[in-house]
Amino acid sequence: MTHHGYNEPHRQTAMSDIITAEEARPGLLRQVRNGIGGLIVLLLTGLVLMIVVLWKSP
Repeated sequence: MTHHGYNEPHRQTAMSDIITAEEARPGLLRQVRNGIGGLIVLLLTGLVLMIVVLWKSP
């Protein structure tokens, strides 16, 4: 998450990060697993939609 510093005496042009204690920092393996899982869900959804469309077509 980023924010602009409005209360600072000098305006910064770059955004600065907001670091919170509860911010999750997943590891590389978890990110890969989540990415592959999301890809599989999207592929299965597309496959189901294609089957429904082709099944209903004359």
